[in-house]
Formats: sequence, C-alpha cells, structure tokens
Amino acid sequence: MSSHSAPTASPAVTASTLTLAAGSEPSHPRLGGPWAVGLTLLELLVVLAIVALASAGVLQAWSSSPDRALDRQAAQLQAQIEAVRAYARAAGITATLEWDDNGVRWTGLPEHALPELPRQQPWLRAGTHAWLEPTALTSLVIDPEPMGSPWRLTLQTDTHQRTLVFDGWSGVDVP
Repeated sequence: MSSHSAPTASPAVTASTLTLAAGSEPSHPRLGGPWAVGLTLLELLVVLAIVALASAGVLQAWSSSPDRALDRQAAQLQAQIEAVRAYARAAGITATLEWDDNGVRWTGLPEHALPELPRQQPWLRAGTHAWLEPTALTSLVIDPEPMGSPWRLTLQTDTHQRTLVFDGWSGVDVP
C-alpha cells in the first residue's frame, strides 16, 4: 500500500461577487457595508417629483386667491401708469385712464406709442370696482407735467381692497 492517495482537485477558489440584490449584504469595500449611504437615481427622481407636485399645488393656491388677483391688478396698473407718465413727459401728450365694470382703457395715446401697453384690459377678477379720490375726478388724466395733483385710485372686490397713491411728485405707490 502506498501512502500516496489519489490526486485531488485543487482547493476551490472563493470569489466575491458584487451584488445589490435585496437581502444580500454588499461585500465590496467601497460600498461601506450593509448600510451604504446615498440615494439611487430612481429615489432622487421620486423625491424631485414629489417636491415639484407640492410646489405646483402651493403656487396654484397662492396665485388663485382673490387677494392675489387684486395685488396683480394693482401692480399692473402701477406699471402702466408709470410707463404712460414717462411717455407723456417725453412726447408732450396727455393720456387718460378710464374704467368701468368691465375693466380699464387708455385713451389719448398714439397708436405706435407703447405697443406693449394694452389699450383696453378686463379686470383680472370679475366684480372689481374702482374709484378715484378726490371724488370730483372721474378718470385719471396723465399730462406731460412732472408734477401733478395728488390722487388715490382704489380697486375693490367683494372683500378686498388695494389703493394706488400718487403724491403729486414721486412715483405711484401701492402701500
């Protein structure tokens, strides 16, 4: 009998296979163990989609409130009045802002003047009313003079109110 035994196969080589399958622990040193830090691209996209939807909902609620519509209307009129004041001084013309239950309209401006300015514009919110103080004024006249009479133009809906104020010298303000 010989002390030699039959040759056997070489010992099995154990290989470390990198897998991220559910229930397996990462064994690669760069993955940091079973609690690897970070987000996958899919998780990041889901988070961004949730944030976008939440932001859209907040923006929709914010922009559709009656108070905000009146704020936008006052800001638009403020910008329009300032643009017409500047044009009237430069061109030496007189323009008039008139209003009724349907909206506002500018008269007295040449056709080519301020093409971005709508000559007639409906109220942003139905039921908006406007009045000018002093009460003797029924429309707002913008002339070429840099100084003018002080006035207050008040816009009002059922429950909200905004006032544009001109002190006779500086710009139109919405306090």
